[in-house]
Amino acid sequence: MFESRDTEKEPILLHDIPGGPGAFEMAARFLYRGSPEITPSNVAILRCAAEYLEMVDSLNGDGGNLVMKTENYLNSVVVGSWKDSICVLKTCSDLKPWAEDLEIVRRCCESVAWKASTDPHGIRWSFSSKAGALQDAAAAAAAPRDWWFNDVSALSIDIFSKLISAVNLKGMHYAMVAAAVVYYAEKWLPGLLREPTMSTTSKGKPAEKKGSLTAFTAEKDVSKLQLKHRATLQGIVSLIPPQQDAVSCSFLLRLLRVACMVNAGSLCKTDLERRIGMQLDSVSLPDLLIPAHGNSSDTLYDTDVVQHILDQYLHVYFPVYEFLILFPHAVAQVEEEILL
Repeated sequence: MFESRDTEKEPILLHDIPGGPGAFEMAARFLYRGSPEITPSNVAILRCAAEYLEMVDSLNGDGGNLVMKTENYLNSVVVGSWKDSICVLKTCSDLKPWAEDLEIVRRCCESVAWKASTDPHGIRWSFSSKAGALQDAAAAAAAPRDWWFNDVSALSIDIFSKLISAVNLKGMHYAMVAAAVVYYAEKWLPGLLREPTMSTTSKGKPAEKKGSLTAFTAEKDVSKLQLKHRATLQGIVSLIPPQQDAVSCSFLLRLLRVACMVNAGSLCKTDLERRIGMQLDSVSLPDLLIPAHGNSSDTLYDTDVVQHILDQYLHVYFPVYEFLILFPHAVAQVEEEILL
């Protein structure tokens, strides 16, 4: 809220300005003082705020056109630099839907996707303000094939999803895309993606591991963390390439355990069960020991999930099984004819 010195006038309320009060202050300083300096950390905020405040030439006086200046900075500086593009994308999660409507996210994602899909020797790595040819050359020479995984894994799941879509459009091989998704999952769901154990508590329930959701005492904190993990998990599952050998069955099973733990949607769990069912021949018994969650469960492990996986496996590799399930009466009649 901003109040005028004239007490006769009502205060101006700006509830939905992108970037909040800080963005308004930066835009105001730019308008009256010609500052602050535009950087990768604030250019998206300034661009969205300028659009919201309609800071065009006719209204900006001697301060310049903030819309034009931020656009020029994005197009001439940011999209040409790997780290600048990543930096801008990190700020876009809190600027929805403005950053998407103004195509800031699209431009930066396309820039990053192109660089991830090309020879690292041709990439300008360093920040624009500290660019150095020697640093860029050294970074390129030491870059492995997965050099870009760590940087993009710092993005929120919604921005990461848009980046993976851009990478797919560039024609990157599905195995590399899958590896990036696995890397992201292991970074954001580290404690939840551990391998299963057979340990149990004195009450017969699976022992809780450090870092699991139920290890927290505050119910409010558990709920927030569960919602965050659920959104991350569902986003990760949707990004796994459709090819059967894209990721290991062990990884899919660990994702399914997390899905059960955070009470993910049925579509997410069904997709995982289908994928696992297609690779069930590579699964060992301990892999299928998925702990049952919820106070209403009387069993140590989730047998319903295992049944769903088996159903998927039989539907894929034994089509006659589906016929038996869908038409039990017809099967009974055939059996009766045979006996006669």
